[in-house]
Amino acid sequence: MIIKNKKNKKPLHSKNWLKNIAPFLIIVLIFLVFSQSTFFKIRILKQNLFFTPSNNFSDEEIQLEIISPIKNAQIFYTLDGSTPTPQSHLYESAKGLLVKNNTIIKAALFKNNKQLSSVVHKNYFINFSSDLPILAINTNPPNLWDNEIGIYVVGNDPNIANFTKQDDSWKRPAHLSYFENNQEIFSRSINIKISGGSSAYFPQKSFNLYFADSEPNNQINYQIFPDRERKIFDSLKISNSGNDWYSTLFRDCLMQELLLNNTDLSTQACRPAVVFLNGDYWGIYNVRERYNRDYFVQNYADYKLESKNIIVSVTHNYLDKKGLPKIKIGKEKDGDSYTELINFVRNNYLIITSNYQKVINKIDVNNFIDYNIAEMFYANYDWPHANYKFWRYKNNIFEETLSPLDGRWRWLIYDTDYGFALDGPKNMNHLVKDDALSLDMFYKLDREEYVFKNLFDNPDFRNKFVSRYFDLLNSAFKEETVIKKIEELSARIDQEIIRHIARWGDQTEGMLTSKEAWYQNIEKLKNFASNRPAYVKNHLIQYFELAGLYEIKINTQGPCVAEVKVNSLTLDANHFPWLGDYPLNKPLALEGLSSKTCNFVSWLSDDLNPESLRKKNLLINPTKNLEITAVFAER
Repeated sequence: MIIKNKKNKKPLHSKNWLKNIAPFLIIVLIFLVFSQSTFFKIRILKQNLFFTPSNNFSDEEIQLEIISPIKNAQIFYTLDGSTPTPQSHLYESAKGLLVKNNTIIKAALFKNNKQLSSVVHKNYFINFSSDLPILAINTNPPNLWDNEIGIYVVGNDPNIANFTKQDDSWKRPAHLSYFENNQEIFSRSINIKISGGSSAYFPQKSFNLYFADSEPNNQINYQIFPDRERKIFDSLKISNSGNDWYSTLFRDCLMQELLLNNTDLSTQACRPAVVFLNGDYWGIYNVRERYNRDYFVQNYADYKLESKNIIVSVTHNYLDKKGLPKIKIGKEKDGDSYTELINFVRNNYLIITSNYQKVINKIDVNNFIDYNIAEMFYANYDWPHANYKFWRYKNNIFEETLSPLDGRWRWLIYDTDYGFALDGPKNMNHLVKDDALSLDMFYKLDREEYVFKNLFDNPDFRNKFVSRYFDLLNSAFKEETVIKKIEELSARIDQEIIRHIARWGDQTEGMLTSKEAWYQNIEKLKNFASNRPAYVKNHLIQYFELAGLYEIKINTQGPCVAEVKVNSLTLDANHFPWLGDYPLNKPLALEGLSSKTCNFVSWLSDDLNPESLRKKNLLINPTKNLEITAVFAER
């Protein structure tokens, strides 16, 4: 056959025509095959299995029915967390599936040995309820228990246990379902990794949970911590309570929560929960925030921090050859400004005002003071030679403001579970111990604690430190405040502790064996709260050669009450009458504040100059006990 060209061009034979268009036909064919197979795969994996009953919680055993959307397909399932295959249990619709105990069911649809659906995870809790959130974590058992790849075991490596390996290659895929009040809040794929140092050797181990490793938009969008505003999480930690695992299960949470509304220190939110691992009850854990870049982006959302500019430095086992802290998050050169700070402090007299100002332009001095006071008051035996972490926002400026955008270094409270006399005396004195100020141990002369020691050469810093310490002793660390928080945290897990002890009590020597033993450990916390303030006040008197202490009592008078400031503290109507102890012959600042409905009028006191009592701001230097009344009137 010849095709005639109307424009008198050379005829095009059909054979040549096919040859010319063949490459295009191949491309079209490949496209059609690929698109159809991809469409088919997507369509297949969108097939869902249906579980009846759908409710995850039941007071009694249930007869489970799994419904397939495709006729003549087979359902295979597992009960141990492993991924179903055609070699798994075959679901028989005529019999159903009897669920008698807490169970994780993973099921998928197959036909001719080909998987037709994604794997469906379903957790059933039989005759089980808890006031705590429930985290059900499921993963293929070899990810936990295999000697080669398992993260929960010692493994075959003769030099280091699998569960202590921290690099990302030891993350394992898993699935998380999160429940509150017997309702599933979210369910999604995650990665897991063992977390912790020495506590990783405990039978109940901590985990890091990673939500956005492979899918950046896979973050959790839920307010997990009711006392915090944060709702977005790219990762979380579930903690076994570290070295407090043997004792109360909330020690670090206690110390961090005491600081939450009383300081500007960064703290990690904490919420107790129950964990199930591949369907097995795994006891009480504390769900915690992690100090990663997402932590600062979310918790300082008003400042719109850019993740790439957040730098976190740590000590502990992360020192470089010079004894300086390594940059944990960021680049090595990001630590240059801190190295320069260390060298400046080491080589200059901070009693000179201009030198002192250069230092406080590089560090948030109020944050630094609160951080050291907290660690000292807590008698943290595992600090400062370890568990020392700080951060800054890199923006090429250093200036003294109250904003994290100012580029200054700030310190982070974490891993305080050796505090509150867990493994040390309740009269521990960091002011004279071979730590913070006396830097003879742990290579201190080449370490960041040198900043703390030399700052005490400056009288302004010394006075600020002493004043703030007494403010916190009269507020966050006051006996009744601490004991109230201890009782609040212990009440959260009181109903769950018996099950937890039954699960872990016989696993290792020294572990809790009864609820009574747990109560005894809580009493030790309360005993510390009652006795520690007196020890610390005596330490301060001796080290700073104070003349002694006086008691101030503040009352209010009038038909309404606004607020009163005492140094750095702001006292509202719920605080009065208020008692506090302060050093004799040291300045104390008082200020009467007005509100929209209540005006401050004056002060009343028999111990002060009547002329001064008309001022709302007082700066006094008491030489004996003082009683003073703030007078208010309605607007």
